[in-house]
This record gives sequence, C-alpha cells and structure tokens, in this order.
Amino acid sequence: MVHLIQIENSNKVKKVAEKLYKDLQKQGIEVLYDERQDKTAGEKLVEADLIGIPYRVVVSEKTLAKNSVEIKERGKSQVKIVKLRSAINFLKYR
Repeated sequence: MVHLIQIENSNKVKKVAEKLYKDLQKQGIEVLYDERQDKTAGEKLVEADLIGIPYRVVVSEKTLAKNSVEIKERGKSQVKIVKLRSAINFLKYR
C-alpha cells in the first residue's frame, strides 16, 4: 500500500500525481491519494506518518525538477529519490 502525497497545486504536479495514482492502481497497488489543498506539506507528512501506510510517495515541484518522486518506507529515516519512470516498479516489487 502507498500513501501518495501531492505537494503544491501547480498543473504539472497535479497531472503527474493523478497519472501516478492511476498507474499504481492499474498495477494492483492500493493507494491513498492526498490531494488536499487546505493542508500544508508538513501537515500532510505528519498525518502520513500517523496513518502508517508502508510507503509514502511525494510528488512536488522539487522532485519533478529532477523528473523524480520522493519515496520513504515506514520505519526508516532515509528518503529515496526515485526517477518517475522507475517509481511503479520500485514500489511493485517491494
């Protein structure tokens, strides 16, 4: 299961996050998609930790500048920057 978090509401971030959401579902990966606009990035990240889904995926202007997403596994402190084209396979085979 994946907690997909959209940070910022630019058209680019929104389109990429929505496509990733649909693509993950097509691969049979259960996704909780946080696209709320009334919460800050910090609030979303704290709530993601409290909910406790195994993987957190963040799509933001910062990550998209590197054509990547940020992936963090629950219980680990390290955040991985994974190329967008590899993100689904990275999550699918975990």
